Amino acid sequence: MKKIFISLLVTLFAFTANAQLSPYSPFTVFDGNHYWVEAGASYNKVKTRHTDYKLGYRGGVGADIPIHYSTVSFLPSIVFECKGYTQEMIVDMAPLTTDMTSMYIEAPINFSYNLAIGKKTGIQFCAGPYFAVGIAGSYTESSDNYLGLYGTRSLDFNPFKNDDPEHNLLRRFDFGADLGIRIIFLRHAMVKLNAELGCINISGKEGVPGFRNVSLSGSLAFRY
Repeated sequence: MKKIFISLLVTLFAFTANAQLSPYSPFTVFDGNHYWVEAGASYNKVKTRHTDYKLGYRGGVGADIPIHYSTVSFLPSIVFECKGYTQEMIVDMAPLTTDMTSMYIEAPINFSYNLAIGKKTGIQFCAGPYFAVGIAGSYTESSDNYLGLYGTRSLDFNPFKNDDPEHNLLRRFDFGADLGIRIIFLRHAMVKLNAELGCINISGKEGVPGFRNVSLSGSLAFRY
C-alpha cells in the first residue's frame, strides 16, 4: 500500500511539472533570465519608543532567474538605501529633536512565486532575507533652551564610526526579512513594493532594546 501511495505521489508530481511551461517558454513574461535597474523612495524608522518615520530613497540592480518551470524565481539584488528616523523628546525640561540618517548597501536574497497574466504582464510575490552594511550617515541633535540656557545646542556626527565611542550609535551590520510584490507590465516596466523588517538590534550602545530597522519602499524598475 505504501509503495502504491508513493508511486501515485511521484506520478502526480511529474504530471504537474510537465504541465508547467519551461523556464524559457516564449508564452509568458517569465520566459528566462531577466535583469533590472530600479530607483524609488522609502519610508523608514527604527522600531523603538518615540520615533517617527522619515522619507528616504533607494536604487539598485538585480536579476530574475527562473528555477522551477517559470513559476518560481531566484531574485538576488544589490541596493543602496538611505534610511533613518526622527525623534522628539523632553530632556532636562527642554525639547530635544534628533534626526538620524543612515546609508546602507543591501543584498536582498528573494524567492518569488510568479503569476503570469500574459506575454507582457505578470505578478511576483517575493520573500527572503536581506543583509546590509552601513557605510555612512549623519546624526543631528538640537535642543532649544538646553539646561535652562537660552539658545540652541546642536550636534552633528556620523552614527557608525567616530573618534568618540559614545557617538557610535549604530552597528554597521543589519539583517532581516524582505517581503514584496512586483507588478510587471509592458514586459519591461516593473513596479516594486517592499517591506523590510529588521531582525537584530542595530544599536551601537548597550542597554538599548528593540532597536530594529523598519522600511516601506516603492520603486520603478526597467526590466530587460
